[in-house]
Amino acid sequence: MPPPLEFSHIGFFVTDLDKTQDFYTHVLGFPLTDEGLLGTQRLTFLSRNPKEHHQVVLVEGRPRTLPFNVINQISWMKGGAVKKCCLFIVKATGSRT
Repeated sequence: MPPPLEFSHIGFFVTDLDKTQDFYTHVLGFPLTDEGLLGTQRLTFLSRNPKEHHQVVLVEGRPRTLPFNVINQISWMKGGAVKKCCLFIVKATGSRT
């Protein structure tokens, strides 16, 4: 039997840390919990759970020349429905990407 696991957090590299942080804080409602450096790269920690230091870590440094987004999807549930939340994000950002 597999061990009982719960999702903890996700971290990913972004091309524009400030723009991505703005989206997560203002559109998705993730408060900023911490900031720091990993070498010379800026890190941003975000969490909607006050018991968790972070649920999302954004790290600057993803190459702008990367021909595709390495993340296939991240789904958020709102009121038990992933579809409603995804439509909310599209309307809020005006983009499907």
